[in-house]
Amino acid sequence: MAARTTVIVAAILGISAIFITAFAVNAYAAGNMQFRAAGGRDFDLATLSSGMVVEACNPTSVPVSFDQYRIDVYYRGDELATMSLAGKTIMPNSSERLTGIVDINGNTTGGLFAQAMADAFSGRDPDERSQITAKSTLSSRVLGIIPVSDTKDIDLSAEGQTPFSEEYSCD
Repeated sequence: MAARTTVIVAAILGISAIFITAFAVNAYAAGNMQFRAAGGRDFDLATLSSGMVVEACNPTSVPVSFDQYRIDVYYRGDELATMSLAGKTIMPNSSERLTGIVDINGNTTGGLFAQAMADAFSGRDPDERSQITAKSTLSSRVLGIIPVSDTKDIDLSAEGQTPFSEEYSCD
């Protein structure tokens, strides 16, 4: 009976070690992913959306697989735009082109335009970069089973700052 219990405990510990290792490796690789814009496609005025092409770089020495990469941009706490890309597996030290869509929230955009006009007519500086925030979320599954998300805040207050990686190692 004691030998059977030992085998069961060893099996549970072994399976736990596999999950923990897979989680750690995936978290490491996903946390090091780099993204940069590679172009856009036609803007659809009716839906306020546009196609987007993004290059995704895996600079690590292990493959990374993810389900979705998403960037949410907010203005004064309201959603301004959302970019969503379908994920895939990217081999070590390589890049892939991903396609997705950018959706712009018409209500927030209209409010942003109206506020800028009101600020301009009242003599205030209409520069509202400090009011724009963003967050990126990389969603994946450990061993194809356990959903995991890595979310990062992005500082868009600096001039010329984009929601993409400043560093891109796959050139």
